[in-house]
Amino acid sequence: ARALLVAPRWLYMDEATSAMDEEDEAAMHRAIIDGLPGLTLLSIGHRSSLKRFHNRHVRVEDGKLIEQATSGAV
Repeated sequence: ARALLVAPRWLYMDEATSAMDEEDEAAMHRAIIDGLPGLTLLSIGHRSSLKRFHNRHVRVEDGKLIEQATSGAV
């Protein structure tokens, strides 16, 4: 939360929402994206439902890049 106070140009979130239910998780992502225009957000997570908030996706398995795509293609 402190990182958001300085209006960063980029933000790295590693499983930051893993303890939230999907509704709260969606609300938080939407607030970050809407509240910080121009932000580059790198979000690491296991839930595929987060893909709708991002315009580029990568999939990694066993430390190897499996695929990368733009929104809607993964």
